[in-house]
Amino acid sequence: MILANLSLREYMRSMIFANEGLQLFIDVANNNIKELKNNLHAKRTSIKGLVNLAMAKQEVRTKIVSQLADEVLSVQKGTCDPVVASYMKALVRSSAAYIL
Repeated sequence: MILANLSLREYMRSMIFANEGLQLFIDVANNNIKELKNNLHAKRTSIKGLVNLAMAKQEVRTKIVSQLADEVLSVQKGTCDPVVASYMKALVRSSAAYIL
């Protein structure tokens, strides 16, 4: 939770990127970390952190959306947690706005 909140601060984003925090958030969101597999709170927090980090740059948004393709599909199917779905919709909308 702390790392997701720190991702809101501009001066901390560079540290998060430098220490592979982006990949950590993506791995948690994709259930790729054994200890956090199927942990809904961890997933919600990681998606929140990804949305915060996505504010930084267009290429970051694109990378996040492309690596979370399964989550995007689960949102479209309606099988995703509602909190995760709202964060994912915000992420996809912000990414689509830059594509158009």
